[in-house]
Amino acid sequence: MIFDAIETVNNSYEVLRSQKILFNGKKLPVQLGEWYAKC
Repeated sequence: MIFDAIETVNNSYEVLRSQKILFNGKKLPVQLGEWYAKC
């Protein structure tokens, strides 16, 4: 169940990266931190 959640998050991350939403190939935790900082 936990692995399914991780896989879902990873797949979503790959989609975001492929759509150029994520920049500079940043790690997910770093990117999330920046998004939270902007809010």
